[in-house]
Amino acid sequence: MPVGYRETILLLYNKEKETTIQYVWWLLISACFSLNLMIPIFTKQFITTVGYKFKLRSSLQTSKEVRYRFFSYFYRREFASITGLVMGDNQLTDSGATLVAVCQMNSTNDVDRNMGICKDLINKAKSRGAKFVFLPECFDYVGENSEQSLSMAEPLESPRMQSLCELAKELGVWLSLGGYHEKGPPDDKRLRNSHVIVNDSGSIVAVYRKIHLFDIDVKDGPRLKESDTCIPGNQIVPPVSTPVGNVGLAICYDVRFPELSLILAQQGADILTFPSAFTQITGSAHWEVLLRCRAVENQCYVIAAAQTGQHNAKRRSYGHAMVVDPWGCVIAQCHEGNDVCVAEIDLGYLNKVRQQMPLMNHRRTDIYGSLNSGPKL
Repeated sequence: MPVGYRETILLLYNKEKETTIQYVWWLLISACFSLNLMIPIFTKQFITTVGYKFKLRSSLQTSKEVRYRFFSYFYRREFASITGLVMGDNQLTDSGATLVAVCQMNSTNDVDRNMGICKDLINKAKSRGAKFVFLPECFDYVGENSEQSLSMAEPLESPRMQSLCELAKELGVWLSLGGYHEKGPPDDKRLRNSHVIVNDSGSIVAVYRKIHLFDIDVKDGPRLKESDTCIPGNQIVPPVSTPVGNVGLAICYDVRFPELSLILAQQGADILTFPSAFTQITGSAHWEVLLRCRAVENQCYVIAAAQTGQHNAKRRSYGHAMVVDPWGCVIAQCHEGNDVCVAEIDLGYLNKVRQQMPLMNHRRTDIYGSLNSGPKL
């Protein structure tokens, strides 16, 4: 998987456990930088060889800034020759990149348990410096069956949503919550699959209802009909202005329909979001491919929080929550189970990619028309 050396440090940063020798290593490096020293023993070859040999990981006890500065001394080609990683040219711009956190969790039909996991992940993300935290589809619950799922839905004004709004305000972070099981209107027994954005003041600033519903009915195979329980959305929500950039809202199955992503990009999105609960089968085949495609063709960051693991006897999710940069590189990815990882959103780099390869300017709308000519807003 091609990553740059900033991505390398971020991948290491997302590991919480370290051995004693790894911790001592980081303390030694920290002391050197604190004294503005780069003693001769720390040649590039020594650092890369020893660092990779011990598979140095970060801890929350050592300075994130020190680690970035430390890795910035690496020559990409030397590090690549040792680690086997392919280096990119998209790192360490001066534009003031911002940290975001993408979360992965295993929801069940126990709402209290799930909300506890959500709050734990959000707190961990905050402790790592994230300004915006992204939770997956069904963060509130995964029902045992459609009847239970419908009965557990609540309106946006519910205590469970309010508790997350209060946490966002307390921690001073933005939250991407979705899809949330939003109770439908009184005359419709179905619910809405809603992607909710909460700002750092604890206010809901945008709500997107999932447009594309996952309906499959395979003979002698699985039958999944989201439309049985979910009211399809009928509006595209314009990108939301946030401290990390303009965020375009989608949910899970929407990722398979490039028109939505293109419209959001044309409307100014810097980031496309796909909070998801991909099945094990479809995820292993298509998940990363789809996310990287949406990033490359729209020249946007893609943030995809994910459900993972066995939810009940019938349902299992793929996981692999990730962040993809505008060049299509996976710059952060969660590990097994409930997890959170961080990545930098660098709008300076995003603009550089768009300037060097201006795809939007090269579109032949005179031949095939413009999607922007008539989307329903």
